[in-house]
Amino acid sequence: MSMHDTIIIRDLETVCIIGTLPRERIEPQRLIMGLELTCDLARAGVSDTITDTVDYATLAQEATAIARTSRCHLLERLAALLAAHCLKQPGVTAVTVRLEKPDALPGSAVAGVSITRDITCDGSRRRCRKV
Repeated sequence: MSMHDTIIIRDLETVCIIGTLPRERIEPQRLIMGLELTCDLARAGVSDTITDTVDYATLAQEATAIARTSRCHLLERLAALLAAHCLKQPGVTAVTVRLEKPDALPGSAVAGVSITRDITCDGSRRRCRKV
């Protein structure tokens, strides 16, 4: 398996309830998501068949639904939920999740997190193999 194959979903924008401030618990705010999934794309490269790869359109819809319904306080928690969902996709061995709140800080500054998880890291254990 080639560990260098990556499916990329970048700049996926939604609105959701996320944050710890009282106003963030009431007003939905913009969230920009990015997902990078490590998986073997060789078979799909030969077959040209969607069932031999991760359907990124479906995954984008699922990620958006998770963000909109989770109502997390922290970006870190939402990133962990999204990573766990991505790792359930057949053939995905690792994922990097990037989340940004473009309106979180004054002066148009962006706040965000990026986490990387692989199939040996389930979130409940503190030891994760580096990818």
